[in-house]
Amino acid sequence: MGKVKPNTIKIVKKANSALVLDSIKTYGSITVDSILRNTGLSRPTILKVLKDLLEKRIIIKAGFGESEIGRSPILYSLNTNEIFAIGVDVDGPPIHIGIADISGRLLHAITIELEEDSSILTIKNAISQGISECIDLLKIKKEDVLGVGLGLPASIDIKNNCALNVSRFSALAKQPIADMLFNDNGIPVTVRNDAHLIGVAEKRKLSKDISDMLCIIHRTGIGMATILNNQLYSGDTGNSGFIGHMVIDCQGKECACGRKGCLEALASKRAIRELYHNFTGEKKKYSEIIESAQKNDEVAIETCRIAGNYLGIGIANVVKTLDIYTIVISDIGCNEDHIFFKSIYKSLKEYVTPYFNKPFKLYSGKLRSHELPLGGCIFIIDNFFVSPELKLRI
Repeated sequence: MGKVKPNTIKIVKKANSALVLDSIKTYGSITVDSILRNTGLSRPTILKVLKDLLEKRIIIKAGFGESEIGRSPILYSLNTNEIFAIGVDVDGPPIHIGIADISGRLLHAITIELEEDSSILTIKNAISQGISECIDLLKIKKEDVLGVGLGLPASIDIKNNCALNVSRFSALAKQPIADMLFNDNGIPVTVRNDAHLIGVAEKRKLSKDISDMLCIIHRTGIGMATILNNQLYSGDTGNSGFIGHMVIDCQGKECACGRKGCLEALASKRAIRELYHNFTGEKKKYSEIIESAQKNDEVAIETCRIAGNYLGIGIANVVKTLDIYTIVISDIGCNEDHIFFKSIYKSLKEYVTPYFNKPFKLYSGKLRSHELPLGGCIFIIDNFFVSPELKLRI
């Protein structure tokens, strides 16, 4: 066994800084004594870290706390006016771009509509212009932006920071989109699966008491984020939860991938539009079909029931595989009283309940459409707070 390299002073300082920052982020405003109790660091170490963070404008002095004896202690909080992150959520055709402060509060968001067959240059220019628009509107300096979290509907090559196979906007496949955007704006870009980033944002909206959850992303395609112990599980290659191409019916409808009976070919927004068109000959948007079902359109209701049954089966397969019972369906575009959601619940109950004693909980996602890029923002912010792994010699 090789020797374990000792921790450098730089690594230790970064780890101490991450501990202090995480404590401030968790509590909002906090005193030195509270940081001491939460982190176990010495008072001199905490004071040195706070001095460094103040000089870098990452934190601010936010007033004074209560004290029964002597001077009131200083409160420290994140500097939400100086440090920012940008998120880009690519669905196809809509692209959502948003900017958040370091606390994860969304400050501004825009939506861009592009054709699915757009060229890589058209896509890159649209995203770059959208990023510039957000920065200019809020009068933010580019150097104050930590980075861009770019969510793509694709399998991701994390090592090369790009998409491999893209279900929409195929021009993005194997293109250095992160480098192209960096060349335009000078802000580092991290590429991840869109479902993973949305799942991170939905987790923030959920009760803090829930540490494990499945977040199903229902849009033009279908994806999933798995949260384990409050952390996103990405898998070995960053592509966990690629459930849109889980085969539900091997004799079923042909999918865009060329295979038959994939979940997204049977239950995605696109599948619902196509199914309704097959029934009626009418072309309607997904949102219009959802609304028609609420108005007792029998064809829309049947369409939602069929798709909901398939989606419930797919989710049940995942629940039985991972043994996780809290499920959020994000970007579904309807409430929990809608026939589509009820059909999913009914199917999920039918295929899960007979096997386990623990009841599942199914929720409609809390993110609104303009909040979808928040996942990319939070991903960048959370990575800023990550502590380096210290090595122990035993």
